[in-house]
Amino acid sequence: MPVMMLPSCNLFPHCLLPLHIFEPRYREMLADALGKDRMFCIGTLTRPEQASSPDSCVHSASTAGFVRACVTQPDGCSNLLLQGVQRIHLSDFQTDRPYVTAAVGVIESVSTAPESLLQALVESVRRQALDLIEAGQMVSPNVRTYLEELKDPEILGDLIAYHFIRNPDERHPLLEQSCVVSRLQFLQRTLATHRRKPSDP
Repeated sequence: MPVMMLPSCNLFPHCLLPLHIFEPRYREMLADALGKDRMFCIGTLTRPEQASSPDSCVHSASTAGFVRACVTQPDGCSNLLLQGVQRIHLSDFQTDRPYVTAAVGVIESVSTAPESLLQALVESVRRQALDLIEAGQMVSPNVRTYLEELKDPEILGDLIAYHFIRNPDERHPLLEQSCVVSRLQFLQRTLATHRRKPSDP
């Protein structure tokens, strides 16, 4: 799969990432993706790209993305929306093209916890996220609607991680985590630290 290597950027399943494509190598990558399956992924850089080979400067966990919409400008640049589809593991990076490609393996989501624990975690992180909105955190109306209506623990967790943990480095461990319960527990702890205290300005 083609890999667009970016610092401080990642994508989660079920979420949308707006991108502006202007570098010649990524214009070619996009053209190739649009001519095939409309898929590529974000390779989140752990250090400057120029300093190392991809396997030593890119996080191995990513999300396969589908180009949901794309508009190409007269100057050849493109604006697009990349929709997260599936957690993946990147390996065997190849640099024989202008852009990097990698072999991908699926990161399967698992949950062995009792349903009662899972649902309690779902409602806890849902309430925390809604409380953050009430405290002033800005999200789109669509996100709030999804937050209030979603039943699926995995999708809800990914939505909250992507929109409420603003630092990509802070949320990236959730991409590597296969256990849905562990993801929700991570969110529960992290969102608690984001909540404003009454004395905060």
